[in-house]
Amino acid sequence: MGNGKKKIIPRFFTVADFEQEESFLKRMSLKGWHFCKSNGFLYYFQKGERKDYTYKMDFIYQNQIDDDYTQMFLDGGWEMVFESQKFTRIYPPESPN
Repeated sequence: MGNGKKKIIPRFFTVADFEQEESFLKRMSLKGWHFCKSNGFLYYFQKGERKDYTYKMDFIYQNQIDDDYTQMFLDGGWEMVFESQKFTRIYPPESPN
């Protein structure tokens, strides 16, 4: 995905702010910084080509995720980027623009 450059950005958000966070991640990808993972309130990015990715946050406990749930996203062309015990973040390969 990238040329080895990495960036860490501290971010604080609540579940109520998830749309703002999705927009933030999209803006970062448009600048060539692609979300890799999160560690608490630190976001890790990898430098790459500028892409129009649409990130979506899905707040669901891991014990509620089954194969059908995961397959629904895969069938839609979505790719898992990161998951934690409380939420997952997924995005399609590229937004159709």
